[in-house]
Amino acid sequence: MAKIAGPQFDNHADYDCIVQAMFRDIEDFVRMKADPFYTEVVVPDHENFADTMRSRMTVGWVEDHVLDGKAVEMNGAGIDSGEIEKKALLQSNRVAIEST
Repeated sequence: MAKIAGPQFDNHADYDCIVQAMFRDIEDFVRMKADPFYTEVVVPDHENFADTMRSRMTVGWVEDHVLDGKAVEMNGAGIDSGEIEKKALLQSNRVAIEST
């Protein structure tokens, strides 16, 4: 920890863990939530491991800025921010779901 400690990283989170799930696309996440094993086994079991009243969730996507050692061109000129977000979701090959 001494190698990464410093003023920028001194404000530590007040939770015990982060769970991150990665999906190829949003439809994989939708299918998982509809899967009977998920709804009948995983969801009820989650209560054994998490305080769901205090848990928080974020949903985002992963963007490659460097791929195979080369910069990935991301040209948003002339596109409004909503379209940029939509375009990023469509181009992304992974969706990240994070829960704390």
